[in-house]
Amino acid sequence: MKFKSFLKYALKIGADFIATGHYASLVEKNGNKYLCRAKDTDKDQTYFLHEVKESEFKKCIFPLENLFKNQVREIASDINLSVSKKKDSVGICFVGERNMKDFLGRFISLKEGKILDDSGSMVGKHSGATLYTRGQRQGLKVGGIKGKDDLPWYVYDKDIIKNEIYVCQGIDNKLLFSKGLKCESISFVNDINIEYPLKCYVQVRHQHKPIACIINKENGIFNVIFDEEIRGVTPGQSAVFYNNNICLGGGIISDIT
Repeated sequence: MKFKSFLKYALKIGADFIATGHYASLVEKNGNKYLCRAKDTDKDQTYFLHEVKESEFKKCIFPLENLFKNQVREIASDINLSVSKKKDSVGICFVGERNMKDFLGRFISLKEGKILDDSGSMVGKHSGATLYTRGQRQGLKVGGIKGKDDLPWYVYDKDIIKNEIYVCQGIDNKLLFSKGLKCESISFVNDINIEYPLKCYVQVRHQHKPIACIINKENGIFNVIFDEEIRGVTPGQSAVFYNNNICLGGGIISDIT
């Protein structure tokens, strides 16, 4: 369920607040409410909440903000909840326990296509370019190629129109790294005046190490330059920005540089 829809419905039926199981915290300072990382930084979920506005957080409570996951399990066990020993979920909550290929195949056309290496040679076939993301290793089924080193293969790019994916060898291959990214828009949590260039930290996926960066706004486009190169930055995914533990907001990556 969408956060805003959940809040709207809860207030409609007479609730004063909503409480969710996100690992995140809310800190009030100078009359503003800020979205901050949870105490359990390994489980922190502010990355997924970056599009929610401050006005919505004012009616929200995060009961897990100061708890570690093992403490939550202990509490669940003490009150005899069956989920106390349930394996952590790493999938997409609205998809559930389903095969991703089968799920996506219900909505989009998946066709077999070529897997090309960085020299343009065909090294295999895939079952749909949409299924692969930059930096991915699993599911390629590429290996044992004559004249190639015995190193793992990774996706470094793809062409949806041609239905081709492009792969290279080695986890530290330079083709997997980017110096920056672009966003066509950034949704900020708080309605405050942002001055550019903005120095902050960027996180390009959940549990990714935040990297220092500078955001410039030029002709309506947000150009983000990393202090150090980041592996596997992927257009279509979210770039979320932080000022230390405060989540500033984020946007969809439109391009990489």
